[in-house]
Amino acid sequence: GYKYSTKGAMTVAVIDAAIPPEKKQLIEEAENHVVTITELFNQGLMSDDERYRKVIETWNDTTSKVTAALNKNLDPYNPIFMMSDSGARGSIAQIRQLAGMRGLI
Repeated sequence: GYKYSTKGAMTVAVIDAAIPPEKKQLIEEAENHVVTITELFNQGLMSDDERYRKVIETWNDTTSKVTAALNKNLDPYNPIFMMSDSGARGSIAQIRQLAGMRGLI
């Protein structure tokens, strides 16, 4: 264990935080859905509470979809993935923030 841990190391580069190809489409769909929700609210067909909940739900769903797309596209030999998967550092949520999207704040 320790002997070999001092013999090699991993490096991380910007290219390792690969952006999922589906991200742009997923974000556009979410933005369009939020516009539709806002239009329904402006027409009086939805209360402010409903609008708020649906917008939050839309972005939470989109965050989950981007995370799934990121998981699907990550190479198991990607150093960021290996650190996260091994439990050494970080989590999939932090990888998502690097390569996918921040999520709700």
